[in-house]
Formats: sequence, C-alpha cells, structure tokens
Amino acid sequence: MPPLSLGPAIARARQLCGNAEVWAILRFDQDNDRMEVYWSERTVAGAQTPDGAGGFRHYGTHAESVMIHGFAQALADHGAPRVAEIFLSRSPCSTSPLITVGGVQYPEGCASKLILLANQNPGIQFNVFYRNLYAGNPANPDPALRARSSAAVMMMNSCPNLEAGPLEDGLLVNP
Repeated sequence: MPPLSLGPAIARARQLCGNAEVWAILRFDQDNDRMEVYWSERTVAGAQTPDGAGGFRHYGTHAESVMIHGFAQALADHGAPRVAEIFLSRSPCSTSPLITVGGVQYPEGCASKLILLANQNPGIQFNVFYRNLYAGNPANPDPALRARSSAAVMMMNSCPNLEAGPLEDGLLVNP
C-alpha cells in the first residue's frame, strides 16, 4: 500500500464525509509519514449511549475529541513534533461536552479542548486548519453557533502555540 499523503487524504475525507460526520487529520512536522486520520463517531452503534453499558465513549464523538484521545498514541508512534497540523472539515465547536482523557478533564467545546492540548504541550506549535466555519447542521446553519465558532477561533489564536484559520489548498506544504 502506498504511503498516505495529505492531499489525497483530505480529498478522500471530503468524499466520504456526510453531513453528520466530521474528519480530523493530524500531521507532525509536515511529514506525510507521520499522519493520522480520525472521524467523528456519530454513526457508530452506541457512540452516544451514556448508560455505562460499554457503549459510551468517554472521549466523545467529535473528531477533535477522538483525535485528543489518540494524541498520546500518535506521539508514541511518531515521536514528538515541533509542529502538529490539525486539518478539520469544520472549525472547532464551542459546544461539545466535557471529556476526560488520561486523567485530564477537557472543558466544553472542541476549541477549548484544543487550547488545553496546546497548553499541555508547550514545545509543540499547533496549526489548526478548517474547511468550513462550524454552524451546526450544514443543511440549516445556525447564525448564533456560527458567531460562537468565530469567537472560538479567535480564542484559539490567543494561545501562544496555537494558530487556527481556514484551509486553503494552495497554501498546503507537502500535500
């Protein structure tokens, strides 16, 4: 199997992603050999079952939460990077529930979770790129959610080792 590269990974994620599913691609140091792909898990049976019967995912169903859950393993597999790029189909939300990963409680909202991840890893520069600004259901966007998402992106950009902005294909390095 040929190695995964960023451009085709993003194209495939766009092709496979429905309105209810969101993707996140994590790449270390602009190296396509150090890349992981994560999906929101809304369509997985039991993914939203908080009954403790084994179906509940303590790390959430948002793609960012799934990525945060896998971040320690990505570090173990690929080594600590200088730069971690996170490519998202939608900007981080401000509404996802609290999660606990590795004994750390992450706050409400994917943007706040990514800020905490960056604060916990001060030696890594996090660059977050998103395809669309989050506004809830794409078929019926909510202007209030869009405004909150815009504010969340601004909040992310106030973190010293975290930058967030729209994904522009022409600006991709080593696609």
